[in-house]
Amino acid sequence: MNMKLHRIISYALAPRRGIKPMINEAHIVKTLILLYTHGPFGRQTLSKILGAGESSIRTLIRRLKELDLVDVSKAGGAYLTKTGEAVVETLLKKIVPPKTIDISDLEYLKLSRKACAMILKGFCKKYPNVLRIRDSLIRHGAEAALIICVKGGKLVLLSPQGNGIDETTIKELNILKTKLNIELRNEDLILISYADTSDKCETSLYKFIVSEGIV
Repeated sequence: MNMKLHRIISYALAPRRGIKPMINEAHIVKTLILLYTHGPFGRQTLSKILGAGESSIRTLIRRLKELDLVDVSKAGGAYLTKTGEAVVETLLKKIVPPKTIDISDLEYLKLSRKACAMILKGFCKKYPNVLRIRDSLIRHGAEAALIICVKGGKLVLLSPQGNGIDETTIKELNILKTKLNIELRNEDLILISYADTSDKCETSLYKFIVSEGIV
C-alpha cells in the first residue's frame, strides 16, 4: 500500500526528546524527488543542494530509512527503496516539480528578482480559488504569485473575480510558456511563485502543496 506523503512529513518532522529537526516540508519532498530523479546522493551533496546542515540531512535520511523509504550504501549514499519510489511516482502523477524560470527579460510579469513554476496536473477542471492559493504561497514565503490555467492550448492568467486574461492580451504569457519548456495539457494549473531567492520561491510551492493536502 502506498504511504501517504503527509504521514511521511509528520514522522520526519516530529520532535524527539523535545528537539525538532532543522528541516521543513520542502526539504523532505525535494529530497524524495532528487533521490528518484538523480540519486543516489551522499549527505554532503544533499546538504549543499538543499541548503540544510549535514546533521539535519543525517536526521532526515535516518527517519526516511525508518519508514523504509530510503536505504544507504557506503559507496553511493542514500537511494530510494521500492516503497520510496512508489511514493514519488504517485506524487509525480499530480505535479511537475518546481523549476526556476529566467524572468530577466520580462517586464509586466516580473514581480520580484526570482520566479519558480510548478504544474498541478488537471487542477483547473474546477475553477481554482485564486485568493486562497495566492495567500497560501505568500504565507509560505513568496512575495507574489500568479495563478494560470491552460485553456485551449493557451495560458490564461486567473483573477480573484473569476475571469481570466489569455496570452493574446498579455504577450508575456506566451514568453512564459516558452520558458517553462514542458508539455502542458488543457486544465493544467500553473503556479508561479516570486521571491528574492530561488530557494524561497521553490520552498513556498512545496509547502503549499503539503499544506493544502494536494499530495
